[in-house]
Amino acid sequence: MDKDKWINKIHQGDVLDVLKQMPDNLVDMSITSPPYFNLRDYNIDKQIGLEEHPQQFIDKLVEVFHELKRVLKPTGSFFLNIGDTFWGGNLCYGMSPDYKSLSTSNKDQKFDTDRFNEVIKKRNKLRSNWLQPKQLLMVPYRLVAKMQDDGWILRNIIIWKKDNPMPSSVKDRFNTSYEPVFFFVKNRKYFFDMDSIREPYKTSSIQRYDYPLGHIRTNAVGLKEITGYHCDKDVELNPLGKIPNDFIKYDDSKFSSKEEESKHRQGFSKDRNEFEHHPLGKTPTDIFPVNTTSFKGSHFAVFPHELLMKPIKACCPQQVCKKCGVPRERIIQNSDFDYSVDKKTVGWTKCKCNEGFEPGIVLDPFMGSGTTGVVAKELNRRWIGIELNSEYIKMAKKRLGKHTVVHDFDGKTDQPSEELVDEDGLDWST
Repeated sequence: MDKDKWINKIHQGDVLDVLKQMPDNLVDMSITSPPYFNLRDYNIDKQIGLEEHPQQFIDKLVEVFHELKRVLKPTGSFFLNIGDTFWGGNLCYGMSPDYKSLSTSNKDQKFDTDRFNEVIKKRNKLRSNWLQPKQLLMVPYRLVAKMQDDGWILRNIIIWKKDNPMPSSVKDRFNTSYEPVFFFVKNRKYFFDMDSIREPYKTSSIQRYDYPLGHIRTNAVGLKEITGYHCDKDVELNPLGKIPNDFIKYDDSKFSSKEEESKHRQGFSKDRNEFEHHPLGKTPTDIFPVNTTSFKGSHFAVFPHELLMKPIKACCPQQVCKKCGVPRERIIQNSDFDYSVDKKTVGWTKCKCNEGFEPGIVLDPFMGSGTTGVVAKELNRRWIGIELNSEYIKMAKKRLGKHTVVHDFDGKTDQPSEELVDEDGLDWST
């Protein structure tokens, strides 16, 4: 298998055509964000996203990701970021005809009104309970269900929480401030380096577990309250009740202490404090608060740098065997659940091949402006990019460096990138 033909290169062409030429079990992980359904027209043959019916869009991506699964190693994982779409009225995109980016990625190109009206006529014939005005189409979740049918295992739905979402003029619904990132694997056994992404505990959390649960008593207004936390006085409760959060909880605990609870509930132990406080930090949650970032180019949807860091650190091995590709895993001191001793990495697993090791490989099948490659290089991983749009490839080459090679699947030749030229005085390094 000639891995050098693929690694650390951008492969220009239709994503499905390129993937079909890749060897089996080549990459350690993949992370990507494909074009969203009906968002904009890039005026490129074989583009994905402007199918007449959302089911056609879903079926196309299922086919692409089926081929990606073959390219992924048995220990590999796949992170998919994809947003949803509202079905509009007569303007099927939910936008007005003077919204230039709807029809073209070139700001100076004239809007094709005749083409737009023709699309509207076709879309109006598709009207149904699913495809009706104002309907949120649930495209990401319909896609995920089809991928599960195709054999993918869904491990998490990560919420990309945006504190600076795009402003909206909509007046009859809430502004969208998050997107899902779906975490898939090929098999039940896969590579995941939790210790590379653990987060420090908050001081308040550590202090809270250092105190007993306390006891339950009735206060002056006849309501039950818990005391015994790190408080110097009783907790005052609002007689009308507490403010609800967005998690549904079953009945309140009937036990007065964690020791009593541990005798009745499976999975608890007297060492619960030590178990929950891993010395290397806590397990990250499935909510990633990452702001959107600006970009000094004409790309409309750029991956934030921070959004890629945790998935690549956790799921792309720092080193894999040069011969068989098996990832090296941490050897942790006292990994027998003795939490009284600090955990630390004391070594890495070896491979019986004895052929040495090299960095793992990240694949982005819709590479766009190249952020995945930039982050992979920063984390000392190798990368592979696939992109159809030549304008985006130019952006990616400038960000990745003048020696970046583009494999043009139309010309079937490897062409070195031109020298890095800062024509517009822009900084393409981030």
